Amino acid sequence: MDGLRAEGGAALHELCRRFVDALNERLSTPSLILDPPTFAIESFRDPGTNLFQINLHGRLLMIEFEATDEPLSTDDFRRPYILQGSIRGLNQDLLDRHLVSEKSLFFCPVGDNGQWHYVDNRSYRSGKLTADVLAAELERLV
Repeated sequence: MDGLRAEGGAALHELCRRFVDALNERLSTPSLILDPPTFAIESFRDPGTNLFQINLHGRLLMIEFEATDEPLSTDDFRRPYILQGSIRGLNQDLLDRHLVSEKSLFFCPVGDNGQWHYVDNRSYRSGKLTADVLAAELERLV
């Protein structure tokens, strides 16, 4: 289970890395920054909080996740999950209005692998976490 959790963190970072690289390739001046720029499985904190940030000129997507207390949980999502977290969108306008866009994240084991899912806390929409979801979140901040 510990190995699958660490692999879930690496898979999430890889999704962010591919998203940032693909978008930067389309820009005349690469502007997106992923922090940390690399993620090794040994970097996974359990227990503890793991944090990735995608920054576009002060507009931030903060992706935070951690292991569940139990080996498998179903407390906050209909499928069993082993990692939980959130993706938050921040820009100065939202901060001035004391608003933060947030989606919940869940890493659900599927066989020997797993899949990240999101839940929009306001609309209750959910689905697989993809680069398109990251793009939509970033677009809301621009």
